[in-house]
Amino acid sequence: MADRQPARVRRVTLAAVELVAWVVVLTAVWVATLTSVGLLEVVVAAVVSVPIAVLALAARRVLDAPTALPPDGWRWAARLPGAVVTDTGRLAVAVVRAVRSGRPLGQERRLPLADPPDAVPDARGSVGAVTISTTPGAYVADVRRDALVVHALSPTPSALERAVAR
Repeated sequence: MADRQPARVRRVTLAAVELVAWVVVLTAVWVATLTSVGLLEVVVAAVVSVPIAVLALAARRVLDAPTALPPDGWRWAARLPGAVVTDTGRLAVAVVRAVRSGRPLGQERRLPLADPPDAVPDARGSVGAVTISTTPGAYVADVRRDALVVHALSPTPSALERAVAR
């Protein structure tokens, strides 16, 4: 019985930390979409984030999704702000060109992922898809076991996409 107690405390602590992390991230994402931020907006965002965080934790457990980020996840996060700024400029130019020429924007391409997982669930594809889709110049249309299907402005992968593919 004594051996089970520390394991249970650890599980409860990890679940609490994950819930708090979800609430913080969800609140930050909501606040980032607002044109003006006041105390009431932040409080409402935090309150609404709590049940969503509970659902996210439950969904992750049901899906047996990995909790650890890919080893390169922090490198992707470091490249993200530059990619957003660069893609915003590229998107503005591309929209003007598309309006003038009447041709559609973007194309679909396959971005292979290094070391596809065998039997162990891997977060590289899902976290990579979210990271790439955060930029205005590309979004991931499909996550496959060994590759991401990306719809992007450019026919060549961006620095962020190359980092995710490594």
